[in-house]
Amino acid sequence: MSAPQRFPEFKVLLKQWVIISAGVVLASLLSEGIRFESASSLVLAVLLISALNVFLKPVLVLMGLPFIVMTFGFGILLINALIFALAGYLVPGFQVLGFWSALWGAFIVSLTTLMVSIFLARPRVVINVSRPKANKAMGGAKEYRGKIDDVIDV
Repeated sequence: MSAPQRFPEFKVLLKQWVIISAGVVLASLLSEGIRFESASSLVLAVLLISALNVFLKPVLVLMGLPFIVMTFGFGILLINALIFALAGYLVPGFQVLGFWSALWGAFIVSLTTLMVSIFLARPRVVINVSRPKANKAMGGAKEYRGKIDDVIDV
């Protein structure tokens, strides 16, 4: 096995980290309430946001499922804002000033992730062609995927 075949999860995880860090940088450029002091604080914030998305977000989504359904998915953005604000609170050198900054940052990161996923997605086209076969034992009736078709072709 070659190295890319052995660790596909790491490759996907690394791509997600790069996308999230691009979203955080973009959010810090577009908002005065989001700042990072150094590249190391950015890396720590992205790692913490990723870890919180893996471990905390499913619990919050499960607990807030009725609210998420009632708000037509807007609750997910609030959970992302909570995770963003928590990263700003826990990581030294990464600042998120207030709820609205966290909501804006979560929106920008989500939008960045969506756009990059759309542009990097590989289109998959699957064409499945099968023709009915004439079954001579049934007097010429056509068989399609194992089923006998009793339609008479004129």
